[in-house]
Amino acid sequence: MKLDFNRKYTTIAIYAVLTVAASALIILGLVHIKAVNAALKSFLKLLSPFIWGFVLAYILTPLLNATENILQKLFRGKFPRKAARVIAILVAYGIAVLIITVFFRIVMPQLISSVSSLAALFTTWVTNITPLINQFIEGYDLQNFNLAGIDSSYIDKLLSTATEMVKGFSTYLTAAIPQVVQATASLAMGILDVVLGVIISIYLLFSKERFFAHVKKFCYAFFPKKGVEKVLEITHESNRIFSGFINGKILDSCIIGVLCFLFMSLFRWPYAMLISVIVGVTNVIPYFGPFIGAIPSFLILMIVDPKTAVLFAIFVLALQQLDGNVIGPKILGDSTGLSSFWVIFSITVFGSLLGPIGMFIGVPLFAVIYSLVRQISGWMLQRKGMPVETKEYTSPEHPLL
Repeated sequence: MKLDFNRKYTTIAIYAVLTVAASALIILGLVHIKAVNAALKSFLKLLSPFIWGFVLAYILTPLLNATENILQKLFRGKFPRKAARVIAILVAYGIAVLIITVFFRIVMPQLISSVSSLAALFTTWVTNITPLINQFIEGYDLQNFNLAGIDSSYIDKLLSTATEMVKGFSTYLTAAIPQVVQATASLAMGILDVVLGVIISIYLLFSKERFFAHVKKFCYAFFPKKGVEKVLEITHESNRIFSGFINGKILDSCIIGVLCFLFMSLFRWPYAMLISVIVGVTNVIPYFGPFIGAIPSFLILMIVDPKTAVLFAIFVLALQQLDGNVIGPKILGDSTGLSSFWVIFSITVFGSLLGPIGMFIGVPLFAVIYSLVRQISGWMLQRKGMPVETKEYTSPEHPLL
């Protein structure tokens, strides 16, 4: 007996089964959220060398492409591609090693010296507070408060508490020894992951075209052609947003850090290297980054010289105006396509979820989501025969500015 399958109802049945299965998996995952979280962490730890490799390859790809383009232009497109790729990888990693060497040979010693000097200065500053307090008490005749008449039992209790604190600190140090050993082992494993990541990134850079061709081949084999083409279009747009923003923001922050160092060195302000690194690193966070970097830098200079701290605050405001109106737009352009409101929204939300990393990648990540939602909504409006332009949905009484 031959069964008569109705294609329409068979498709509906398959979608229904898949929906029920997906719902069951989501509910099961929510019920066992701790186990899922632990399994996810273990899986990410297992893949950490590949994550490092992908990140390194992604960051170095612009250098690789630029080197290959220069070689092809110099030799009018007749330079062998494999040889060009090898040279480009060597140049990209050579520049990366040069930057790391400069950081550890020049920047890091100055940072360590600045932090040590600042720690000694802070200790002296705290020590000098006692005479200032005594001066304050004598100046305002506060010695009339019978401080010497305090009950001796309170003093004994204070000494006992101090002794207990010292014992507790000693116990804490003893208990921390295994944690230090574990942290050392974790650091060694982290270094091994980075080394493996470098090796993996070299493979990815050398055969990135073949890798993406395999992915496209797999997608076309198992999924509808139109869907794959749409996903590839979204992927290219996401890559444009991410690479444009991340690489541009890193370059922009390096320029701001160097300008800050040159200006502070010119006027012989203290802790120029330390403060310039703080300003440059925090500048990668849009909007909030300049304030995050300026506040601790201002407090550091306040300990040394309040007048210099005020001048530094004025300088940072001028520097950020230069960055926001000239340097940033020249480098970044309109790489995200987001308004100021959505930039602040993305930094706040992803910063709360992922911390400092979320504040950095939140803007390009939300830009991708925003672009995707905009494309889907435009496609659905076109299906309904409705206009896509936003101005078509405003009232005559409240037009767009």
